[in-house]
Amino acid sequence: FSGDGVPFMVAFLTFASGISIKFGDLPALFKRHGVLFLVKLTLTIALSVLYMRAFGQEGIWGISALGFTLVMTSLNPSVYLSVVGEYGDDLDPAAFGITGIFTLPLIPQVIYSLGYTEGGSAGGFDFTPILLTLIPLVFGMILGNLEPGFRGIFGPGLGAIIPVLGWGIGQSANIIDAFRSGLPGVLVTLVFIIVYSSLFFIDRYVLKNNGITGLAFIIIAGTSASAGPAITAIYPELLPYLGNAVALVVFGFIITAIATPLVIGWYHGKYVAPKEEAVEPVA
Repeated sequence: FSGDGVPFMVAFLTFASGISIKFGDLPALFKRHGVLFLVKLTLTIALSVLYMRAFGQEGIWGISALGFTLVMTSLNPSVYLSVVGEYGDDLDPAAFGITGIFTLPLIPQVIYSLGYTEGGSAGGFDFTPILLTLIPLVFGMILGNLEPGFRGIFGPGLGAIIPVLGWGIGQSANIIDAFRSGLPGVLVTLVFIIVYSSLFFIDRYVLKNNGITGLAFIIIAGTSASAGPAITAIYPELLPYLGNAVALVVFGFIITAIATPLVIGWYHGKYVAPKEEAVEPVA
């Protein structure tokens, strides 16, 4: 096995997720997940721009601005899908295609176009990755609504391919890079967890859901490190910070990919499952 098939698997999962989306569910999907995505996007851009404006590209405590931006932008689609597939409701997996946008270089590029004023390189946007994410999602939605029978064909593929995708993504995670980040990796991961814990409270107390989706957003994707070279291709003067950024992302990925699902499992068993059992009709 290798990580070469990850883009294909992500495209297939996005397509299969799109098939599961009913047009009638879109208002509920945007009302719930749209709010969480908007809050995350706002926090990501605001904090990343503020960080680089306040501390420069060198950053503080060994956390470069590039590393901080990549970590704060991140969201792990594969672990999200695995978690909500086990603990969430029927609507949660439908948001998988949108979660993938946070692993693309687009948002970090937007952040650097807003906050980076030190270099002379001309910025630019490559919309190809985001189109490659949206096309299978939209195509899947159209196909699934034209012929609902496709949901029964492709739906089981979600659960079957997730373990393979996890293996493929793991191929790209360098343990040595992760532990090389040391204390800076711990600090930036803690900041990520603390900041995005707000999504749990919004999901639970503002949107009046069980909070599982909000918790599933608190997972860093190792593939977010790939946005680093996309940024340094536009701003070559940032190359000295690329190694630090990759190490921070990989460290955060390892910690949150293990810890967050454990926390979600504990939370579901203690607070969500008892309520679900209480409302089940007695046979």
